[in-house]
Amino acid sequence: AAQGPGAWSLTELALPRADINRLTRTDLLLFVPCALTGFALCPYLDLTFHRARINTSPVTGALAFAFGFGVVFALMIVFSICYGGQLLPFIEGDPDAKLPGFWLVLLGLHLCLQAGFTITVHVRELMEDASANKAYLVAIGGVAILLGFVSQLTTLPKSPLTGSLPGGWGEAGYRGFLLFYGTVFPAYVWLVMIPTRGTLTERGRSLRLAVFALTAVLTYALGWLGFVMGQAVGLYLLFAVFLVARVVVELLPQRKAA
Repeated sequence: AAQGPGAWSLTELALPRADINRLTRTDLLLFVPCALTGFALCPYLDLTFHRARINTSPVTGALAFAFGFGVVFALMIVFSICYGGQLLPFIEGDPDAKLPGFWLVLLGLHLCLQAGFTITVHVRELMEDASANKAYLVAIGGVAILLGFVSQLTTLPKSPLTGSLPGGWGEAGYRGFLLFYGTVFPAYVWLVMIPTRGTLTERGRSLRLAVFALTAVLTYALGWLGFVMGQAVGLYLLFAVFLVARVVVELLPQRKAA
């Protein structure tokens, strides 16, 4: 860990807060199977990954994916953990919070460049996708911006749905957004994109979408229960729901072999 005045230090990340329902180490370990599943399946819905794969040979593509996802992206996550703990006092409005200007400038540059690059490459892929509904994409972007402003409101009423989160609906909304990557998106890949052992009939395909929709709602609710409301029981059931849903999909009506 970095040491020195104002430097990000992993030793300073343990911020005990009595007013937050924190998950225990056991709770998090029990969630690992579901987290790994979501982490492994979400890239299949990333058009930038598909572009890189299409424009490279099988070996080069595999190496590029391994390096980009397993090294660069992993370092980004670790870096976010490091600076996140240092910025918490600022987010909570601590009047005595301070960091040297050098670190704040460096962090600002990192956030601007990373966000700008990410938005640019993803928007380019979406605009070049002939099947993408442009008006729908613009509407989604507008809603995302609106939610960003709403999350900063401090007058929103407290609710049992937000648990003991100090940020109230703002923090709950952010966690709720991240939950899509751990529930809805991987559920689509797991249940719809990955082929079944046999070819589903038309009725089977319709039922598969219904199973996906039910799974997405149920797992999202369980994730909200665990990561927003602090009830670990939701984490225990997530992976089980994914497994059961896949078994159900395999049992749906399939065409008879010729």
